[in-house]
Amino acid sequence: MWAYIAYKLYLLFGWEMYKRIGANLHIREIYKEYLILIQLLKFDYFVITAFAFQYIFLILKSNDAELPITIAFVPISLTILFTSYYALKRENIPLMWTFIVGLIVFIGYYVFKVVRMYDPLQKAKYDKLKPILTYFAAVSLTLLLSTVFQAITCLTNFNQGLVKQIILIEGKTPESLLSGPRFYINSAGQRRMALEEYN
Repeated sequence: MWAYIAYKLYLLFGWEMYKRIGANLHIREIYKEYLILIQLLKFDYFVITAFAFQYIFLILKSNDAELPITIAFVPISLTILFTSYYALKRENIPLMWTFIVGLIVFIGYYVFKVVRMYDPLQKAKYDKLKPILTYFAAVSLTLLLSTVFQAITCLTNFNQGLVKQIILIEGKTPESLLSGPRFYINSAGQRRMALEEYN
């Protein structure tokens, strides 16, 4: 049942992509990679925040040196993820590299936490919570590695027309279009009327 629903959504998504972008397969592929990265950023913030809060409330004590670092980790991660969103929308290469380096630092942080969890000297601290924290760390690492790969893929797609043809146009809604029929922009940058408005 889920496979059938996913297939129907995939077909609908393909039609929406065609209306928005047109028949240019190269731009459609670039746009798909862009959307995948946007979704990964949302998942990243969720798992990063969930792991940090579990660590703060279940593991760390008020006198732990790690406590302020872990608390600061949440807003820093949010800032880095927002930076990536801005860099992606503007195709800003230096900011995108800053984001990728930030993700690599996050990966190092999670590896450090996992190694620390399995350190025999820390056994009493993590004894009962090790399985759930390991699970969240593994999910976070998987998502962060996927995000690094996807960010590099999107970085290689910069300056190929996606921002000019799709992203900047999406952010603008002229007053004259609000009361009339909807339009979409095809791959040649031409305005086309959405036919289903008249069904």
